[in-house]
Amino acid sequence: DLEEAWALAKDRPQGQNKFLKKYAAFSLLVIDEWLLDHPDETISRMLLELLERRYDTGSTVFCTQYPKKDWHQRLGSGVHA
Repeated sequence: DLEEAWALAKDRPQGQNKFLKKYAAFSLLVIDEWLLDHPDETISRMLLELLERRYDTGSTVFCTQYPKKDWHQRLGSGVHA
């Protein structure tokens, strides 16, 4: 759903900025089904920007079927530890 909301936000004036501001403001953000699908570069960049905005301001919980050690592989070759 987060990916769909991001796609819709891209079509609105200032949509991406408003999207990031909205999700960065939550005190707790739960990202369910984390890495169930391989995120493309656009979604990876959005997630990194969102997490950067949330840094030291809120908690983020990732719910996934994959162990943390497999996250980099599922994120793709452009992201490294």
